[in-house]
Amino acid sequence: MLGDSAAQSSTNQALDGLLGVEHKKSQRDVLVKMRNYMPPEHKRFVEYLENRPYGLRNLVESSTNDVLKSSYNNCITALVQMRTYHIQIVSKYIIVASKGMNEGNYKSLDSKGTGGTSVMPFLKDVRADTETKMIGSRQSKKSWLTIGAVTAVGFAVIFGAVRFLKQK
Repeated sequence: MLGDSAAQSSTNQALDGLLGVEHKKSQRDVLVKMRNYMPPEHKRFVEYLENRPYGLRNLVESSTNDVLKSSYNNCITALVQMRTYHIQIVSKYIIVASKGMNEGNYKSLDSKGTGGTSVMPFLKDVRADTETKMIGSRQSKKSWLTIGAVTAVGFAVIFGAVRFLKQK
């Protein structure tokens, strides 16, 4: 039996689907398996985002608009930052905390985390997959652009969810 895992979050997987973040087969297999723990509508929505014939990433890549590309890259950067923060939280509250609770023998967490994976390698691989999705030049240094881009993605996800649910 698996414990709670961020891989079960429809939000994280929806952002991956919306932004066109594809993971290596071993990570993807785990993420797809975790969808069985999502509400059925969330699972269908994530699959809808992943299987669109022409996604957001394709649109941005084909565009000559540098502001659009910068905004997309800012969304990818924000997702990478969130995944970095998640790695820090797992390290602090699961790995380090368990070290004190079981006399320093925390190798078991390295072999299997709450989601059934080798926790730190899995999380780092998912983050690395996300980093590879930058388009063209690196993101802007302006934090307000990141906030605006993430807000735009949030609205796009909500709009997509409403359209998706109306179709059902």
